[in-house]
Amino acid sequence: MNKARKIAGFTALALTGLVAACSDAVPPAAQGAASFHVAAPAMAGFSCPAVPHWSNAPFIPNMATTQTVTLDQKGPDGNGSGPLAVDGQGGAVVKCSVKASGDKFVVSGRISGPVPEKQPNQLTVSNLTIGPNDTMVGGTVTVTDDITGTPLSSNTCQFTPRPVTNGNPGVSAGKIWASVTCTNAGDVNNAAPNARCDFNPPAVFVFENCDQ
Repeated sequence: MNKARKIAGFTALALTGLVAACSDAVPPAAQGAASFHVAAPAMAGFSCPAVPHWSNAPFIPNMATTQTVTLDQKGPDGNGSGPLAVDGQGGAVVKCSVKASGDKFVVSGRISGPVPEKQPNQLTVSNLTIGPNDTMVGGTVTVTDDITGTPLSSNTCQFTPRPVTNGNPGVSAGKIWASVTCTNAGDVNNAAPNARCDFNPPAVFVFENCDQ
């Protein structure tokens, strides 16, 4: 009898665990947006093979050559909410991590927005540890689009989070909204050693629902 009760107890526990696992909420997909500007380098002796231009992810056809993400709004709809690219939707790829480290956050992220019949617009952020009140913090940015044609990367980038607004900091666990300028971005594939580009005026990017 005791053995039967134990078996029944184990079965009940197993079923309870199974129900709990099935009812766990699926975390929301990572989402984000970015506007980056590729420009001629300030450094003498180098030239940028890409005509100065804005690129945006997600790509919006009627705003393809303008900045759609700023420190006042996340996208072109004017109310500061988007649209944002959502990982896995419409061909977009958004992967990001914003994890606390003391009073700062370790940040990495990539956003890739498809462009019809062209190479996707893509921005990658890495090697960044930043706090809400920091300014001009060093890190790395890599950008690619159909005009650059190849990944351009700089490890001399300067990041500044969006100022605290209505009590919301520009960077916190799982999300970041910041601007970044870069100099001397080179061809990752080293196909053109004398080619360099700056990312200036500042690029602005948003990552949300990130690993934390």
